[in-house]
Amino acid sequence: MDTTQLPDGVHTIWARAYDGEDFSQPVSVRVIVQNEGGGGGGGTPPTVTIKAPKNGDEIYGTFVIYGSASDDRGVVAVQIKIGNGPWINASLNETQWTYKWVTTLLPGSSEREIPVTITVRSFDGELYSEPVSVRVFVNNYDTDKDGLPNEWEKNNGLNPFNPIDAQEDTDGDGYTNEEEYKANTDPQDPLSRPRGAEKKQLPWLWIIIGVVAVLAILGAVLFLTRKGGKSEEGEEEPKRKKKEKKKKKEKEEEKDEGDRGPISPPGAAAAPLAAQPLKVASKIPTPPTPPKVPPTAIPTTPPTAAPAAAPKPPAAPVAKPLSPGGATPTTPPTTQQNKPQKPIQG
Repeated sequence: MDTTQLPDGVHTIWARAYDGEDFSQPVSVRVIVQNEGGGGGGGTPPTVTIKAPKNGDEIYGTFVIYGSASDDRGVVAVQIKIGNGPWINASLNETQWTYKWVTTLLPGSSEREIPVTITVRSFDGELYSEPVSVRVFVNNYDTDKDGLPNEWEKNNGLNPFNPIDAQEDTDGDGYTNEEEYKANTDPQDPLSRPRGAEKKQLPWLWIIIGVVAVLAILGAVLFLTRKGGKSEEGEEEPKRKKKEKKKKKEKEEEKDEGDRGPISPPGAAAAPLAAQPLKVASKIPTPPTPPKVPPTAIPTTPPTAAPAAAPKPPAAPVAKPLSPGGATPTTPPTTQQNKPQKPIQG
């Protein structure tokens, strides 16, 4: 391609492949064309500055290089070169530009301090600015081999001789110190946290809130369960008492019916009393006590003859059946045999 046939400035080159049937997806690249002697016809070139790093700074890890550029016709692009590398387009926002440099990719930087020259230039579509540069020292030496450079650990309050502090979360924002280092954020500031593709961990505050919420829900469920159980018991208690009372009443009625005997159905004639079975005393009554003899009947003179034999005990009375009138049988009168005999005088 003969760039002399093109005006100086930014151009986009497109390309695509063809296999005889289909085309591939097109790809593009942006280039800047500037031919010697061509272009702006004596126009004023743009300017560019580097704000960070400063000349002689020691840098490590991921470092953001930034600055500004200006031109009366507007800046089209800002390019940066690291050491003897190629020109690379920096991110441009009107007059401010930035470039994120991962210094750990520099060979040997983890073993020793390496001096590097950073060069920057701007372009207004016709002319380039005069390049500006700074000389810095890259030092990614890591004594404890935890992935964090010594200088970064010292500048951020960590211990370059502690191999486990890379996995600690110093500011409690949910990100390890190693994640903060890779994202170029402050490991001592909880408000300075990695964004974008960095893996986000759940902050401890949200963990506590989640635990409290779960406990509150469990407490509410337990309370409602107990309340429901008591309510059901309260409803069942009157029913249970009523049922027990009914059973008790039925038992009393059954007992009364047993004492009264069988009940005749309505309209049936009453059975005669004589037809009822006779109740016979199961025990023989105790014989009556013999009447006492008055003292006047006993003779004062002792008898000369032998005393008569002792009287026989009275026979046990026999129970008689009840009369139809329901009269109670009377006790049989005492016979002459029941009376004691007078002694025979000789």
